[in-house]
Amino acid sequence: MAGHLYIVGTPLGNLGDMTPRALGILAGVDWIAAEDTRHSADLLRYFGLRGRLLSYHEHNWQERGPELLDALKAGKSVALVSDAGMPAISDPGQQLCDLCLLHAIPVRVVPGPAAATSALALSGLDSRDFRFIGFLPVKGRGRLLALDSLRHYEGTTILYEAPHRVLRTLEDLAQAGFGERTMSVCRELTKQYEEVRRATVAEHLLYFADTVPRGEFVLILAGPTAAERQAAADEQQQDLETSLLKALEQGLSDKDILERFGEASGLSRNRLKRRIRDLRDGLAKA
Repeated sequence: MAGHLYIVGTPLGNLGDMTPRALGILAGVDWIAAEDTRHSADLLRYFGLRGRLLSYHEHNWQERGPELLDALKAGKSVALVSDAGMPAISDPGQQLCDLCLLHAIPVRVVPGPAAATSALALSGLDSRDFRFIGFLPVKGRGRLLALDSLRHYEGTTILYEAPHRVLRTLEDLAQAGFGERTMSVCRELTKQYEEVRRATVAEHLLYFADTVPRGEFVLILAGPTAAERQAAADEQQQDLETSLLKALEQGLSDKDILERFGEASGLSRNRLKRRIRDLRDGLAKA
């Protein structure tokens, strides 16, 4: 009979957040797959536990995953832990979970703290519609595309960032046109020096230009400002006007233009009809 994989949440920093269920699972499993075995050994030692630890992290998951799968198929139980918070969230634990599910290995969750949702709760920003994208790509086209995607998302965005890249990320956000957006910068969650700063991206940029970022960071970026929404609407309107004029110059009938642009225009059918008529009249007078 196959064993179970347990996804075990551990404290972000305050050891008082460790749950009794998590301690029971860690005490009872055959193996503990840890992001950093030394860190997890210290955690176990603090709670008077001993466990068989082996490493599982971003540099060895492709080799270690099949090994753990074989152990699980043989009936061994495995707990997966990260250095802090919930495994499988923006870390290679996701691949292990996926591998187990593909091979019908039971996977169970032992919930614990998560930096993303903890920071969102602290931010005071809209939590009805949000997305978590973890770490932005470090460079290249992937980073540019990720930044551009923020422009088209109406909700709140949760980002992770390393302290040595915080300033650069703020610079890139400001350069991408998000300087006036509200952002909550959360660091060292649940630890002695926990801090939440809420300001605009531009204001954070000025602050961290003079203050060295320290600790682990979660950035909570608000959705578009009223000015951004208006600018996007104006741009969309201009694009529509250009497309309608081009269609008219090509000799398309009003009916054909309505069929082509009706749904995408965002306008009612009657309003779009009037706009086409006005543009046609304008071309006739030109």
